[in-house]
Amino acid sequence: MAKSKNSRQKGRKNATQKGGSSAQAARRATQLELPEGYQKLSPNNGGSSSSGHPRGNGKLGNGKLSNESKKAQDSASSAGKLSPSYPKPWEMSKLYVIFNSDPLPAPTLTVSQGAPIDKPGTLNFNYDRPWVSLEGKHVKYELATALEKGRREMLPAVFPDYMPEQKQEVRNQYERSGLLGLFEARDSCNKNAPKVPGFLGGINPDMISVEDTTQVGANDANPLIGFLTQIDLAREIVNLLHPSVRDITALAFTCKQAGQYVDRIMERWDYTTGENFADVYLPKFGNDGGEIKRAGVRSDILVITPTPPKLPSRTPYLDDFGRTLHIIKVMVSIPQSFRHVVLDRLPFLDVNMVGLIISSMPNLESLAISRCDLLDVAKLPALIKIIKEHPRTPRNKGKAKALRTSNAVEGENVGENGGQNSNGNSSADDSSSTEDEDQTSSNDTSLLTEPDTSLISTDTAATSVGDEDQTGIDVTAATTDAEGNAPIHYIRLDFSPFFFRGPNTCERLGSFGVTYNEPTFHTPKAVVALMMQCWDDADTIGMDLMSDSSSFFSFVRRLPGWNCLWSLKARDAMLSFKRETSGIVLPEDFQRTVERTARSEIIAENHGSSRVAQPAFLDQVTARVVKLRKEKHDEIKKEAQNRFCDDLMAATSGDDFRPSDYPLPNSIAFYLGNAENHNAFGYWRRQYLCQGCKKLLPRVLFAIELDDCWGCKMVAFVRDMESSDLRRWKQSAIGYYLKGLDIKKGSLTDVIDPARGQHLTAALGAAKIADSIWLKFMNFSPTDLVVYPPEPPNLHRNTAAYSRYRWKHNWPEQAFDYREGGPQHEDPFKHPNSDWEDTELCGGEPPESFNANFRWSEEASTTLFEEYIRRNGLAKQITDPEAQKRIAAAKEWEKIRRLPGPKDHSKNGMWHLGRDLRRYYQNQGDKSIHALIHGRVEKCIWSFNTPMLRPFDLDHPIPDKRVDYEAWEELKEREIWELVPAGHSRRCL
Repeated sequence: MAKSKNSRQKGRKNATQKGGSSAQAARRATQLELPEGYQKLSPNNGGSSSSGHPRGNGKLGNGKLSNESKKAQDSASSAGKLSPSYPKPWEMSKLYVIFNSDPLPAPTLTVSQGAPIDKPGTLNFNYDRPWVSLEGKHVKYELATALEKGRREMLPAVFPDYMPEQKQEVRNQYERSGLLGLFEARDSCNKNAPKVPGFLGGINPDMISVEDTTQVGANDANPLIGFLTQIDLAREIVNLLHPSVRDITALAFTCKQAGQYVDRIMERWDYTTGENFADVYLPKFGNDGGEIKRAGVRSDILVITPTPPKLPSRTPYLDDFGRTLHIIKVMVSIPQSFRHVVLDRLPFLDVNMVGLIISSMPNLESLAISRCDLLDVAKLPALIKIIKEHPRTPRNKGKAKALRTSNAVEGENVGENGGQNSNGNSSADDSSSTEDEDQTSSNDTSLLTEPDTSLISTDTAATSVGDEDQTGIDVTAATTDAEGNAPIHYIRLDFSPFFFRGPNTCERLGSFGVTYNEPTFHTPKAVVALMMQCWDDADTIGMDLMSDSSSFFSFVRRLPGWNCLWSLKARDAMLSFKRETSGIVLPEDFQRTVERTARSEIIAENHGSSRVAQPAFLDQVTARVVKLRKEKHDEIKKEAQNRFCDDLMAATSGDDFRPSDYPLPNSIAFYLGNAENHNAFGYWRRQYLCQGCKKLLPRVLFAIELDDCWGCKMVAFVRDMESSDLRRWKQSAIGYYLKGLDIKKGSLTDVIDPARGQHLTAALGAAKIADSIWLKFMNFSPTDLVVYPPEPPNLHRNTAAYSRYRWKHNWPEQAFDYREGGPQHEDPFKHPNSDWEDTELCGGEPPESFNANFRWSEEASTTLFEEYIRRNGLAKQITDPEAQKRIAAAKEWEKIRRLPGPKDHSKNGMWHLGRDLRRYYQNQGDKSIHALIHGRVEKCIWSFNTPMLRPFDLDHPIPDKRVDYEAWEELKEREIWELVPAGHSRRCL
């Protein structure tokens, strides 16, 4: 006994000498419950983990310390040493120092400055765990870089139309922040506005040589430059980086020499001038007709990007559409020549066109889409769907691995039809509607699906993540078909959505990123919800959504939020949850005692009787062990799910979040009822099925009304409200051009078929209308009649109502350029309908605008016929000769549509009666839509939980209460008196 006691004392002494403590032992025991991936931490991530607790900071949901945390803290204090901690943002950046009137010196920070408030009922992000998304990197450097960028983003933009006093005030803010040089640089850009940079920053090898950009021998000793000087090695390096445009650009920006060497291995086509070298890639034939040069891959990379036009044009949209036709014809002539394609800032590129490009290029391996006008963030599900519909199946299984890991030989095609999927029969007009509708056809739920535990082994060895890669992606799912037979792979996609900055004027509403107009959705939560919708499908096709090399996540990091770290926190929460649930390991102590516990329970259920037959008893114990393992598995996953929801809520709603700070108005609270218990701590941990995307998502990703998730609301808003740069007419033009094509089986060759002349004529007509609208507002005068511009036909009734009410509330007062975006609009449905009782003004379009735009249509004929039948009591038969005669007479007088006339049965009166009836029914329809959508928008705005209930905006960032508490209090005071015009009780029909 004494010997055993001495051994234990000696062990404690050795542990103390090595810096150990009982707290460290407790942490090592806790690590046994974590997934296998958590046991291989980066040295920069710290040395301990407390992520086993729901809030990650050793506290329970009620804000009290758990018993384990108390014991660990007491043990650490008794040891006289502080346990190693993970990087804290407030410990490394002067962002969390209160700014004063003097320029800031390098501050000396204390741990308490900027630290989150830690009290019951307050939710904070879990900073006491490793940053899973930053493993292998210098975490402090990454966070400090993001914080420094956030410090710059908190400063106001510098606009060229500032008044002198406004400009001086903004200059003083920059000076107080110690960033006066940044102000001068931004002001200089306004005076000498740079052109929009093209791919790789606009490097043009034809205009300047390597020797002219750098000193001779300046970087010759650099090993990277030495590799890039060898064309074969440079090509292999760039091929390894594809399809990441961000990584290739970073390589090119290393220095000017590197940029030139990277650029010379790419084939660059100028979209604006039409300059290309397609002739080089065409097959060559001898005098005898034999092929002397095969058509095949002779250049790995093709970049199609525009340059600013040299001369202005009066038909810019028609010119852009003509350039699109030229590019299509060139790509058809050499479809097998490239493996990697980069499409940058193409104005008429839509989802269906992407599908046809993939079908037309059988050797295509990666596709990068960057900053294209019609491909905003809401098109992410549609693009992933297009990639999944075009898998690439090798000719035989033996070549499958080689095709995935190396380039195909020159001239080799992947199948006769370019590896297209022969199943399905989707036409272009059917596919075009998917861009405006939900893109998720699968009913499978996402990460929060209940796990299948039927295969949990009854052995003591637990399941690990050894069969999956480091990201938790099942490799076999992305390389085999449904039957698991023929290995397949998909085109690697890198997608950078179009970023909406807003007009370059101090009078703009803001810069919102995901949309040009002021949104009525929660931007961070909407983007996270969209990523969770697409996560499984993105894993299937091998698309990178979350790494630093991903162009999509680079886009996400630029979006506004509560603070500059919101995107990093949300990504870390998602990846941590994926890792924890991809290979759940049951605790070792549970594995040792589970069988004993099962035996005890079975004996207790039999009232202590030992007369049960031995085989039956063993069967009962085995079944109980399986049940206990499953319950433990579900319990561990539920804890991980709660931690995920807590971190996601704190990332998207900010630290120091208290539900009681954002009470709902009585009208909305009464409408929702008390079942939701919105102000209860932890309500965001519940799971709900989105009615739009059919995904099981946490409550944090929904508004206060549980219908569609924030991601679906964002997609619907962009569909109905986004009209900058005449996007609807551009979408209509390319839709007419591709109408009737089979997107799954078709190719660009079908597009240029001469028999499709009528589709080309319709597309050119839409482009001409866009030019006429652009020219009208370029020459706009406030004295002009209020006549709304025409909208494309066959719009959804909600979208058409949005357009009319948008112009009603935001009719321009001066000329503007639609090519620069056009005017920004608020959501018209957040305002109550003040003209509810007026039958002429209750709709979105005034009578003079409707009368000027009215053209006789079949709808007008039907409306007039129904009115004629109602007045005369005739039988409701469309073949009634008298009614048809009257309708035909009314159509003949279309030329006098602008003249007033009596509403009788004369020719003139019948025409006006039909027009007035159509206006009346349109107003009544708009009125009904307003009553329906106003209530939805009202609930969305109340779900922001932001001061003044305003959306997230780069121009007006929300002040951090831990950085500038005075600004926060001032904003909260203004909220009492200047609340946005929402919250009105909607009137019912």
